Amino acid sequence: MQRLLGMLVLGMVFTIGVSATGCKKSGTNTPPKGDGAKTDNTQTDNSKKGKDTVKYTVEVDKLTLDPNAEGEIKVSRSGKTLKAEDLKVEVPEASKLTASGGKFAADGKSASITLKAAKDSPPGEHKVMISLGEFKATVPVMITKKGTETGGTKKTTTYKVADTEVMIKQGGKATISVSREGGDLKEQAVEVKVEGNDKVSVEGVTKFGADEKTVTVNLKAAKDAPTDKDATVKIHIGEYKATVTVKVGKEKAQLNVRPARDVALAPSQVDVVPAQRASFRREVALFTRE
Repeated sequence: MQRLLGMLVLGMVFTIGVSATGCKKSGTNTPPKGDGAKTDNTQTDNSKKGKDTVKYTVEVDKLTLDPNAEGEIKVSRSGKTLKAEDLKVEVPEASKLTASGGKFAADGKSASITLKAAKDSPPGEHKVMISLGEFKATVPVMITKKGTETGGTKKTTTYKVADTEVMIKQGGKATISVSREGGDLKEQAVEVKVEGNDKVSVEGVTKFGADEKTVTVNLKAAKDAPTDKDATVKIHIGEYKATVTVKVGKEKAQLNVRPARDVALAPSQVDVVPAQRASFRREVALFTRE
């Protein structure tokens, strides 16, 4: 009886062992060959490869307007690929401000937004939103209390830099023109600072005289000014800010070349014509006597 029971137990163990081995084999997962075998979850964002980043800068911190007056907000940009595009400008409905402009031309580096306040625009600060793609900026616009004493038509003074980029040669000079317009053209200083290239400097002091609408910023480059470093000129006039890039070029050698008939190089030619005329006169005289 015990022998029979032992054989029965041994048979059950053998059956269980075979079943377990078979389950393990059927569960084996062989990885596929080739590229499909790669299971790394790391991903490469190819959309950013070779993409040129365009940087946008609002040139004013804030703007102050009288009722029924207008002002300008300048936005500059820098980058390799500058296409034609429009800035999106959003003004609060309650401000009764209207916006126009804000268009970048192809290869253009600056765009101007003109804001105009209505006669009944409520005084106080209003936030104007400027955006383009991922670029977003907020400019506070302060509308003054209704100045009906001046008819509410006083125009805020606006400023403009003629160029956003100028060229200067080693040992040479260059100028940047700054203009303004508005109702109150008083005497005003222009703050100019040069960064990025210590061999480029500002000559003299720049300031607007009373009722003067245009001034010139004078720049000078040393003869050893590096050509691989651009200078950045920062111009501040009250709340107005502007940035101008200055590129330095190599000084070209000047050749002092004179024409072949120049008296200084060919003095013998001075007497050629008179001598020919004298010879002709002698020949005519001989012919007449004969």
